[in-house]
Amino acid sequence: DNFICQDFLTLPFQDNFFDAVIDRQSLDQNPSSILQKLVNEIHRVIKPSGRYFGINFSNNHPELKFGSHSGNNDYSEFSTGLFEGIGSRHFFSASELKRLFNMFILEELKEVKEISLINKNSGNAEFIIQARKA
Repeated sequence: DNFICQDFLTLPFQDNFFDAVIDRQSLDQNPSSILQKLVNEIHRVIKPSGRYFGINFSNNHPELKFGSHSGNNDYSEFSTGLFEGIGSRHFFSASELKRLFNMFILEELKEVKEISLINKNSGNAEFIIQARKA
């Protein structure tokens, strides 16, 4: 029943504290320059054999064309669409996720793509990752 707002880089939990971490679009709201530190922090707070489940945007997302690419799969200044007015966002590649989560055992990594049948300029592309701490 407690809500904690905390810097993702320094979580206020002991090592091996959680059985699982569920991430719904948290990692991709950070720049590429700190992603490895964030994944390391997730790894630190998960118990041995604990699980990570995450859903984050793919670099195959159809609305990337509306943003300004600032390098390393980081985008900002979206002119329209889903990401307009939200600032910067990171879009992952499969190889990047494999590299970032190399200290975990990857149990599943899949890319899910959706295409709008109404608006050809919209859709979605996300990676779903399931990993276990070794």
